[in-house]
Amino acid sequence: MEVAKIIEISQIKDLESGESTCDMTIQTSDQVAMYIFEKGYIAIDGISLTVGNTHEGGCFEVHIIPETLRRTTLGNKVAGSLVNIEIDSTTQALLIP
Repeated sequence: MEVAKIIEISQIKDLESGESTCDMTIQTSDQVAMYIFEKGYIAIDGISLTVGNTHEGGCFEVHIIPETLRRTTLGNKVAGSLVNIEIDSTTQALLIP
């Protein structure tokens, strides 16, 4: 991911932990949701991740493996936690409304 800046502070809506992954659902504003695509990249608290699914209403999911949870601050998050959202500048430039 290119250098990005925090464009929004969003809230974790839901966390579902399984044996091999943690599914995190995050609620964003419509202004940020327009830049988020399935299989696209996003940074959450500075951690570059691939978007798993997007939903209407500004929600998206990321699927986080246990190693990432252990090595980052994402393992300490709970539903309701706030996270910094970063979108790379190339995506923003390509999708200017």
